Amino acid sequence: MNIFSLYRRLTEKQMAAGCLAAILVATVIAYSPVLHAGFISIDDGMLVSHNALVAGLSLKSLPGLFTSFYGRLYHPLVLLSYGLEYRMFGLEPGAYHAVNLMLHLANVLLVYLFFALLTDNAGSALLVAALFALHPQHVESVAWISERKDVLYAFFFLASLAFYIRYIRRGAGRDYCLSFAAFLLSLLSKPMAITLPLVLPLCDYYLGIRFERKRLVEKTPFVVLFIIFAVITHRGFYSGDYRNLPALYPLYKNFLAAGFGFLFYLGKIIFPRRLSFGYPFLDWVTASGPFILIGASVFAVLTVLAALGFARRDRALFFGFFFFLVTLSPALQLLLSGMRFVADKYSYVPALGIFFLVARALPRLPVVKYRVALGFLLLLVVTGFGFASYGRCRVWKNSVSLFTDILEKYPDYSIYRNDRGIEYLNAGQYAEAAADFQYILRHDAGFWWARLNLGVLYMSAGNYQRAITCFDEVLLMSPANAQGYARRAEAYLALGDYRRAARDTARSGQLDAKPGEGLATITGVRN
Repeated sequence: MNIFSLYRRLTEKQMAAGCLAAILVATVIAYSPVLHAGFISIDDGMLVSHNALVAGLSLKSLPGLFTSFYGRLYHPLVLLSYGLEYRMFGLEPGAYHAVNLMLHLANVLLVYLFFALLTDNAGSALLVAALFALHPQHVESVAWISERKDVLYAFFFLASLAFYIRYIRRGAGRDYCLSFAAFLLSLLSKPMAITLPLVLPLCDYYLGIRFERKRLVEKTPFVVLFIIFAVITHRGFYSGDYRNLPALYPLYKNFLAAGFGFLFYLGKIIFPRRLSFGYPFLDWVTASGPFILIGASVFAVLTVLAALGFARRDRALFFGFFFFLVTLSPALQLLLSGMRFVADKYSYVPALGIFFLVARALPRLPVVKYRVALGFLLLLVVTGFGFASYGRCRVWKNSVSLFTDILEKYPDYSIYRNDRGIEYLNAGQYAEAAADFQYILRHDAGFWWARLNLGVLYMSAGNYQRAITCFDEVLLMSPANAQGYARRAEAYLALGDYRRAARDTARSGQLDAKPGEGLATITGVRN
């Protein structure tokens, strides 16, 4: 029996299972470098390696996990998963990476299941699953231990959608209850899951289900959860020092940022080039003035209007586009969500809408008669994505390799050059650290964090007088800088100038500083 006769004897289900297995194997190969990666300095320490809640997880501490915010966000299931891993594996980073990868593989299966149920088309579902599995923009969500939020919320989000489609097709109350329960678990993993009640009507529309009172009633419990978690998320994020954050970002600015974000994510999904952990959004805006934001916003509005125009003529186009837009909406800065205006991780679930558009559009192209050539081209694209993902995974080996990758693309990105300098300083690589801090000060003299860290470097080398000069300059630029006073106090103390050390320590205490608490990194929500 040759391969062609074997191919003809295979059933559609057997072929789909074989293709799905091949996709999973390719995904494991593409993501294999992350299994040898470590923790990175951004958020991994706060959420995992230095998190008392994780290390001290117990039945007694469990209620507190579900009744408090962490990092201004409410994601208790993520912290619970870290705590369970800590009890089993300690702080072995490979174990945390392996769990992220296993969740991603499970999500690939759920993507296939959801779209196969939705469309009754195994071929389309396989293509969506392959693109989702190997698209290089998804590496951040899988390779970053702190982004367990993405892969975990997506798992329950997709499970909820799959159960909902089964409920629609079979009418079984059990499937409805499982869909609702999965939605709750998704919300307990990441606030972005809040968009699911808006996706359900899109599924109804695609399936040709008319809007009736029954459909409204069955969505009500989902909407109630939507409201509850919207309040929880708002309360957690806009708390403490961030209470007045919305006033700093008027709605019209957020609207312009949303237009830019829409264009950015659409572009990166279609052409995933120059991917980076950090994108200098504000630098782009400053360099081009308001024109790039206004132009992107106009394009976004016109695209939405065009998609609405296709609503009656092409349900697949309508579903795919608005799935992308709705699930992406929390990341579009209409309500400020963090210091990273754009980030690859935010496209993890929304990209499915674009992948679905591709899968449904291909059979309609005039070249469909050249199926072998088209299949070969798709295989090349997916394989290219796999190689690109492998390369992106290697970037996540450690903090220095991650920051270096950003700086190769955006050399003047001061935040991450400062972060890399801190990594070098902590590793005792003083020459490399000094080069990074001095580079920043040559190109961005007002970036006081670099000057402060340069002072810390001089202290490490025993040059306390030169360190004091750096701290003096920091305090000239930022007179209420608690870290500046704290660090200068340490330098005076080392020189035996106890009077000045006591004065600076008192001033630091008034500004609520903790002397000696660490290097000057830029704090903020990067989640």
